[in-house]
Amino acid sequence: MTISGVSLKKENILNIIKTYEYEFLQNWDLCKNQLRKLIPEPFFSHFIEPIYAFIDKEQNIILFTENEKLQKHIEIRYSEILKEIISDFYKENLKIKNILFYQQKRDYPTQTLKHKLKYAISSDIHQNQNEKNTNNIWDLDIFYPAKENYEELTKLIQVDKFFRPIYIYGKSGSGKTSLAKTWKKIHQNKVFYITIPNFINEFVLSIKRKNTITWIEKIKTHSILIFDDFQFLRPSAIKCQEEIRNLIDYSYEKNQVLVILSDRDIPYLKLEKDLYSRLLMFHKIQLHYPDYETKITLIKHYLNKYQIILPQNVIEHIAIKLMGDVRYLQSSIEKLAFSSSEPSKLRTSEIDLILQPYYDQSLNVPIEVIAEVVCNHYNISIEKILSNQKQKNVSLIRHMIAYIAVKLGNYTLSYTAKFLRKRDHTSVLYAIKKIEDLIAKDLFWKKEIEELKEKIYLSYREHQ
Repeated sequence: MTISGVSLKKENILNIIKTYEYEFLQNWDLCKNQLRKLIPEPFFSHFIEPIYAFIDKEQNIILFTENEKLQKHIEIRYSEILKEIISDFYKENLKIKNILFYQQKRDYPTQTLKHKLKYAISSDIHQNQNEKNTNNIWDLDIFYPAKENYEELTKLIQVDKFFRPIYIYGKSGSGKTSLAKTWKKIHQNKVFYITIPNFINEFVLSIKRKNTITWIEKIKTHSILIFDDFQFLRPSAIKCQEEIRNLIDYSYEKNQVLVILSDRDIPYLKLEKDLYSRLLMFHKIQLHYPDYETKITLIKHYLNKYQIILPQNVIEHIAIKLMGDVRYLQSSIEKLAFSSSEPSKLRTSEIDLILQPYYDQSLNVPIEVIAEVVCNHYNISIEKILSNQKQKNVSLIRHMIAYIAVKLGNYTLSYTAKFLRKRDHTSVLYAIKKIEDLIAKDLFWKKEIEELKEKIYLSYREHQ
């Protein structure tokens, strides 16, 4: 859905329709009734009711709003649901090429308007059609892949016959178990899912009950096998490792899909040699935390879920600061929703105060980037900082780099000292103490650190 322009007055609507040979979209009120069921009052009356809908000769649906404020709120909260409901409502009567949300700029010449509209249509049609099928796979309430994983996981998760055994690993909170839930949702009864601790418990129980063969045969009836928390498989669980090894061989022979989820890479597992050698043939995927764009997608989803309206710049601000852990993303918006009766009216500083526990306290960016951003911020060369100059302003900026590198970037004292060309870590300790004293005496320095941190994040993201 393309949204552009700034303002439209009611008296201009008929002239615009005449200029572009639009027609009013039939049954638009009935279609809006479908939206009314999903969007509660007063949000429906304020945002959806005022929308005008038209159709052109090329079967493009064009939606109009009356002003810029409405346009921005609808773009943030309702663009996806509008596309979905309109496409579904008219699917049997219209072959819709695209849905455009368009507003006229007062100073645009007629020819420019037509050109901009045609460009929006031609550039969006194929993208929307291509994304339609893949977007339906992912349920934002369960799991949504980061940019690095999106294409590969979108293909793999639809496979229900042997591709190659799949080993997926990632840090806690990267969404491994949620990904398994999505696998179960898509393939339903075809999936057998179990965590390794539960597998061990059930295996031991089956031995006591003398029905191990029956239990294993029941597992084999599924075409997709998913083993989660594989890092908990201990060297002492020799019999369990043997059964998993046999299941790997069986799945290969019967064209089953086998997925193993773990919080660490294969070389860091302590396994029997026979099982370890089989894991080496697996197709390996490292699961990443949500990137900046994925964070924004998830934040908008949860804001919409809790009926919170925030400006785009505030959403971007939150996305930069929030930790990558997917649990934190959802929990942060839930906390925002229940911390205020009107969270949409909160100032950015108030939102920061509420969400502080969920904000990332580490930068995880190269120390060179930290130094570059700080130097640019204070308009000083990195050469001066790395020199032996001891002027007050140079020393202060050097202290800032040391403080951010250690406290927010998780760099060691020794590494930071080496980068700043200091003899040992004591100079870095002194620098940290100086900045901490400044922050304690004057809130200006706390705000300065926050501003620098945000600039460092943005600079690092732009160069990824």
